[in-house]
Amino acid sequence: MPLDHKEAAELAASGPYSTTDVAYVNDRLFLNTSSVGAYVIFVRTRERLERYLGYRLATIVAGFRLLGRVRPFTVELELDGVAKRYRSALVFVGVGERELQLPSMGSRAENGRRGLHVIVVRGGTWARLVAAGWVAAVRGNAAIARGTLADTYVVDRCTIELRRRVGRVAVDGELVTMTSPLEYRVDRDALRVVVAASDPGDVESKGTPSR
Repeated sequence: MPLDHKEAAELAASGPYSTTDVAYVNDRLFLNTSSVGAYVIFVRTRERLERYLGYRLATIVAGFRLLGRVRPFTVELELDGVAKRYRSALVFVGVGERELQLPSMGSRAENGRRGLHVIVVRGGTWARLVAAGWVAAVRGNAAIARGTLADTYVVDRCTIELRRRVGRVAVDGELVTMTSPLEYRVDRDALRVVVAASDPGDVESKGTPSR
């Protein structure tokens, strides 16, 4: 992107653009990921420690503390009209199919399926959570899908019914208080992303964004 403010504004107003999917949980828009369970505890602990330890050290300490604070919860999912019930420590929802293997863990999978990538860790212990994370990091999506540590789905809609009426949900790394049930849905091609290119021919544009 141009560093000059005027040039950047002109590119944003009339430059070539592509489109990408977004998702909603209830009325809250998110671009990348949302989760319920262990990650919420992790973020809450990290935020509390960050003012004293700094971001990196707080992240490490919060990760170790999480091992002793995993709290299993009952979650009921409705996936494409089919109800499923789990006892879990973590439910993850990504916009588009996500890569689980290091070093690309969390990023969108190349040529991945569109929709909501829902991952439910089966069982509510920290050992199951760590095992699922290890298998995903080392062996990737296929290993998780074939194994018994977690169930994975790619769907357009998902409803999560929590045990409590009000709970904390992680949305793009931020913690938000929401009322159950959590209604997730994908909105395809809803976001226009301006694409900078040195040569207009380098980008196959879908159009020009409105001013």
